[in-house]
Amino acid sequence: MSRQDHADGRTVYQVAIDLDGSTSVRSRLYAWPQPGLRVARRPVSKPSASGPPILAGRRRPAIDAA
Repeated sequence: MSRQDHADGRTVYQVAIDLDGSTSVRSRLYAWPQPGLRVARRPVSKPSASGPPILAGRRRPAIDAA
């Protein structure tokens, strides 16, 4: 959901996580790197220097493509 870079060099990630398998998602903060944490899947958004992230569009064929 977000990444926080602190002046002292710490990096903290805010993630949406399903803690009990019920598909009810909670927001949690985790310091990185941390033993036991790994990247589960890469983000689907492109980094943005300003404003909210822009969703990475899937390439779709043109309507008149054969």
